[in-house]
Amino acid sequence: MSAHYVNEWCADHWKFFTVPDKQWHVLKVYRKVNRSNYVNCATHKQKSDFPLHNLSLMIECKPALTCYIPMMTADLEILGYFSIIKSSLGLFDPTESSIRLGKLTFREKTIRTPNCILYTIKGSVPHLTPDNLRLLPFGAVQVTLEHFVDVQPPPSTQFPDGIHKFLNLEDFLVFYDIRDPGKIQISSFNTEHYVAVRTHQGVRKVTPKNYIDYTNIYKPDIVTSMADILYSKKPGQNRVSKSVTRTLQWLDELLNNKKLTADRRIQEGIHVFGVLVGDQYHEERKRCAKETVKRDVSGFVLQGLALGTTLEERIDLFKISLDCLPEDKPRFAYGLGTPDGIFAGIAAGIDLFDTSYPTKMAESGHALTFSLKIFNNQNGIEASKSSTISHSINLFDSQFKKDFRPFVPTCTCIACLNHSRAYVHHLVKAREMLGSILLISHNLLQYAQFFQDIRESIKNGTFEKDVKRFKDVFGVIEELDPDTLASSSPSKEENSL
Repeated sequence: MSAHYVNEWCADHWKFFTVPDKQWHVLKVYRKVNRSNYVNCATHKQKSDFPLHNLSLMIECKPALTCYIPMMTADLEILGYFSIIKSSLGLFDPTESSIRLGKLTFREKTIRTPNCILYTIKGSVPHLTPDNLRLLPFGAVQVTLEHFVDVQPPPSTQFPDGIHKFLNLEDFLVFYDIRDPGKIQISSFNTEHYVAVRTHQGVRKVTPKNYIDYTNIYKPDIVTSMADILYSKKPGQNRVSKSVTRTLQWLDELLNNKKLTADRRIQEGIHVFGVLVGDQYHEERKRCAKETVKRDVSGFVLQGLALGTTLEERIDLFKISLDCLPEDKPRFAYGLGTPDGIFAGIAAGIDLFDTSYPTKMAESGHALTFSLKIFNNQNGIEASKSSTISHSINLFDSQFKKDFRPFVPTCTCIACLNHSRAYVHHLVKAREMLGSILLISHNLLQYAQFFQDIRESIKNGTFEKDVKRFKDVFGVIEELDPDTLASSSPSKEENSL
């Protein structure tokens, strides 16, 4: 069912809809044989069925009424939606897309947006065991197919109960994609018939049929469509046009496959997000976005930017795609992990981000210290000559050898509550596993708290003011260069391939 008509999903499983006239009362919501969604409404004189695609036209010209419907067994086909709780004019430029405060719900699992989805390698957050993971306030994880296809057939496909149970992620929304967002892909070997992914065992070819079969077995909450992502610095327009065409074709194959029909997706609770590509070519980005909107997708993923693209260029290109999208569906973007990227993405109307940035920082020995709430330098970082505060500390630096403060005094992670900078400095210099565990635990909690503060700021109407203050205190935070990360990293992880 289109999320546009669902404003809230209460804890007691009552639903309410906006219906076209004060005299109409909603009786039930159901799906007809032709798979169209209908609202069954009644007055004291008659009953009528309103197709949801026509309901919006009625709402525009008649008074609206909020009606409640008990969530009965017969209505269980309505398994997910996205609702905007608050929307305001875009940051920095009021003509741009809105800043959105929303809620994403699938299978009674809810995450507030803006938010982030946990980055994983082979379904596990690097260095964290499940018991440590449960200490962190995250509701969604990303599982990437390329981590599982090094061995054929993938052992994970032999497990009959889905990816949630296989990875012990039953408490999380599982967002399933084909490629690792944390990897730097130096080239693309895709063809019309498959996507090439890099694994420890070499390059593997994933066909649309493979991807559909794996999706059918894994039963994730959200699956992105296959996409022909280009990684060259300046791909030609003909190649980009071909990329858009392939991406749309693969989306159609995913949506139309008999094993993943609309009814089956509803029954299993599998929601498809369309991938928006087009690189630096504006018309191709518009074509991809407009065509994807026509399909039965539950959300959108923004990708398809060449290597070396600056943050400003990324945001400008994303906005071209965003301008073509409906307001009632969530948007997920890769490559905006730094605070400045997140601020710009939220201002452009993006709802979801990945956590590859704090993971990379932990791998390189850096503890994040930035916060949207500035407590008079209580984060314990000394101001520099430019009167800005460091956004992170490098625990490989010998200056922390005798520093017995926590990373951030206000942080409640296991590292800050129980250990000091000096101790973690010793651990990372000695290449001890515990050092990575403490750093990733801290960085992810800081990142989650950062998004919580952003949501509160949007709710209170102080987002623009808080962002300005943040930049005054921390300056511009740029993502570390890959060579810098590799040279300071305590271990070479899979995403260095």
